[in-house]
Order: sequence, then C-alpha cells, then structure tokens
Amino acid sequence: MGVTKNLCIPHILGILLLMVAAIIAAPTGAMAQEGASPGLADNETTVWLLDGPTLDKATIEQVRTGLEDSLRGEKGKHVLGDEAFSAYVQNRRPAAPACLYGVGPCVSAESLAFDALDVALVIHVKIRKVGGNFEAAYRLIDRRGAPDSDRVVRGTSARDLAIALVREIYNATGLVAFSTTPVGAKVIIDGAVVGNTPMEYRLPIGRHRYSLQLEKYQHAEGVIEVTSKEKSSLQVGLTLRPGILVLEDIPPGALVYIDGKPEPINASQPIELPPGDYRYEVKAEGYTTIKDNVRIEPGLSVKRPVTMVRLNPLLREISPDVIVYNRYMFRVNFAQTFQRTSFRGARSERTDNGELIVRQFTPEAGETTTDPRRFFATRGLRLDFEYYWRYFGLGLLSLSYLRDGNREYQTVVEDLSTGVERDVTAIQLDRLQIRPFQITGRYLYRNIVPSATLGLGLNFQWLALQEVGATNPDEAFSLRQTEAFWALEMGVQYFVTPNWFASFRYNFHDHFNLGVGTEHALTFGVGGAFPNIFGFEPEPPDQL
Repeated sequence: MGVTKNLCIPHILGILLLMVAAIIAAPTGAMAQEGASPGLADNETTVWLLDGPTLDKATIEQVRTGLEDSLRGEKGKHVLGDEAFSAYVQNRRPAAPACLYGVGPCVSAESLAFDALDVALVIHVKIRKVGGNFEAAYRLIDRRGAPDSDRVVRGTSARDLAIALVREIYNATGLVAFSTTPVGAKVIIDGAVVGNTPMEYRLPIGRHRYSLQLEKYQHAEGVIEVTSKEKSSLQVGLTLRPGILVLEDIPPGALVYIDGKPEPINASQPIELPPGDYRYEVKAEGYTTIKDNVRIEPGLSVKRPVTMVRLNPLLREISPDVIVYNRYMFRVNFAQTFQRTSFRGARSERTDNGELIVRQFTPEAGETTTDPRRFFATRGLRLDFEYYWRYFGLGLLSLSYLRDGNREYQTVVEDLSTGVERDVTAIQLDRLQIRPFQITGRYLYRNIVPSATLGLGLNFQWLALQEVGATNPDEAFSLRQTEAFWALEMGVQYFVTPNWFASFRYNFHDHFNLGVGTEHALTFGVGGAFPNIFGFEPEPPDQL
C-alpha cells in the first residue's frame, strides 16, 4: 500500500493514542480472555493515567506526587499522568508498525500500541472523593490486550491513596525471572509475547501458562505459580528440535538400522532423529544393502535417495540374528572320500588263518614305482550334530560310515606265527569315522554361511581279504586297523529358510601313522537348525 508509506509522525501518534484510549474506555471485562491476566514489567515503562472528573487539578497533582515518591525506589521508568504520557509519546517518535507496510500480520490494536510505544503496562486510575476519604478504582492493562477487572483502593488523603495504590499493585503481583540455555528465547505468557530471555516480568498472583520458544529448539511449556512474597525463577535448558530423515525410492518392506542398533525402523516412514551425525543401513529382502552417513540438523528434513539393486534370487535376506538364534544344528551328508594308503600294520581278526598282517599291495602291471600304496575311493553317509554361538560353533559328534567294494587289490600278507608271506585279494573296505569334538568358525552373509572346522577323530577300518582264486565268499577273512587323525574342513551352508539349509564341505584328513597317509573327502547334504530345544536359550529377536 503506497499510501501508508506517506504516513507522517503526527498521524501515527494519533492512531496510537486512539488505540490506547479505546483500550482504556472498554467496559470492564469486555476484552478479558479466559486465563489471561495483565502483568507489570519491572524493567520497562509503566504508564499511570489518572482520571478524576469530579476533582480539581490540585488534588490530582497530589496523587501524582504521592505516586512519584512511592515509586522512586522501583526499577524501570514510570510515566505519571496524561501530560507526561503525551510528552513520552512525542519524544519517542515511534515508527509505524511494520504490518502496516504489509510485513507480517497485524495481530490486534492492543499489541500494535504497546509494541510501538514500548510500554509494558498501563494503569488506568479513576479517583473520586467519598465523604472525607479518597477512593480509586484502577485497572491493569498490558500488551497481551486483556484488561483486568476494576479494583478499588481507599485512603484518607490523596497521598495515602497513592501509597495504597502502589502497595496494592505490588502486593497483587509477583516478579518472575525467565532464563534459558541458550538465551534469546521468546517468552509467551497466557498466549501473548512479552519479551526474550533473560528477562524479568511482573504478573498478577496466581497460575499462568507460559511458553518459551527459540528457533531450532523444542518449545518448553508449562504453568508457573506467581506469589508476591518472593521472586520466582524459571530456568529452562532448551532441547534442540529433532530433524527428519526421509529415504526415497526404497523397495517395499525395507528396514533401516541406525548406528548399528539392532532395532530396525520402517524405512518408508519419515524417521525423527536428534541432531547429530549418523550411519545407517537400509536392508530389504532380495536387494543389496545400502550403507551411508547423514548429518541431521535441528528442525530440518534431509532427503536421501536410496538406490538398491535387486539381488540374485538365490541370495535371500535372512537376518543373521535369526540364524544365530537357531543354535542347534544337524546334517545328513553323502560323503565321497579319496585315500591313498598301504594298510601296513592291519591285523587279521580270524585265527584259523593265523595272525596275519598286511605288508604291501602288489604293484599292478606296468607299474615301475616301489610305492606299495593304493588309492581307495569310499562313499557313504555322515551325520553331524553341532551347537553354535554367533561366530563360533562346537561339533558335538560326527559319525561317518564308508565302503569301497568295487575294485580288487592284490595284497601281500604275512603270517606272524610262521613268517610266511602269501598273496591274497582285497575285495572290500569298510570304514567308521568318529569325530567327537570340533571347533568351527563361521561368517554370516545373508543366507550363505561359509565356515572352517578343525578337529580330531578316530578311523576304524576293516579290509576284507580272500585267498587268490577263491570263489566262496565264506572263505573271506578281514583285517582291521585303528588310527587317529586330525581334520581340516572348509564348507558353506545355504539357508533356504531360517531352519533348513543345504551344505557342501571339503575335508582334509591327515593320519598320524604314515602308513595310512592322507585323505580327501567331499560331502553334500541337508540339515536343520532349531532354537531353544532345552528351554534355557535367550528369547528370539523381535523380527522373528
């Protein structure tokens, strides 16, 4: 509005005076709001407007002089009388409120008047003489724009009346000191802005609702009890407003983990966080996991696009916590072994053929080597029972039964009683392997769990022999051998569900008896994992 820019100072003063006059002339309680009470600023300007239509000017001046003497020890500036108020307005030369230029809203005529004049309180006093005494009805008005009800004070003289007025007003009010950390918070009392912290403000006795507001900080609100007996202090440490993290372009069902905390958050919803630096992970079944850092500013929203690539369908997002919870495992495996051995030291179990011991395997046609060992390829079943913590496990028991009956091996045995050697044919090899305790380390990656195992075991072997040229199976006899070995296994488990998995392992066995030699084995199998079967395991994670 171009017209408002040309408003001159006299026009502005006239508007402001009319505003104040309208407030004072309002009927008692006409503008009162529920819960609103006028207050008296201790460190600002207070205006006393004295009205005595039936009294002469000398009496009014006596009251004004009495007020001046009584208020001499009080803080702040006190403008006493209409003439002093007019001079105050003229000397202040207030500027037109910014809202008249279209900057911000014009809340009310009351707030415009008090803010422009920097007046904390207007005390309107109506004085009259009743018999030989004086009586004053006063009303308190402040920038909240809520006129107080008329209150009556009496005195035997004009000076006594002034003293009673000051005593009554200061006894009917209490001083409140507002302070915040950090400073500069807007102080709102009973819905009206009264200043910024740190500040002192005088309020009528009673309960008042306050609000402390500072940019980037959460509002502090409450009720304060004001008394006239002592100064009340309100000290508040303001908390920074939380910021908002918004993740965009996420797949359905995505979860976000903040700073490694185990509790996931729905990634599709805005996430409210205290200001600070965070590291987050976004996970979704069938998609790559995204890791990133973010700084959250108070009261601000941060939008982060999330580009998650769809995984191979074989890779499933099974929580490691779920796998860890299923501590008890068993496996059923098919095993294929490859062993190069001489069977030296293997002794017979039958006595009718004498006590026999294997000396060597006869070299086959075309062989020039003097190495008396042969390759045995055995196959069979293996059962494993294990218990796991997060990254380590304990193999409780592993049993393997293996057999090789597809080949014949020419063998030289010796009768220990006579020392006579003779040729026989090895027709079958049976093996029982027992591994009582094994230590396993593993790594959890979605539904794929690689592992390494180290342990000890016992190998029980039976070699079925038959005389060369014999055709009757009943004529076969066997030799046995028992050896200890250490084993190193490398494997991987593929969890189809949190409870069922497929397994593949490579096994290396080294027998302490050099005559037995080393062994290589491949195992394929399936297994199950189950939780809390004995009733003393921890509760499952929340996502189960």
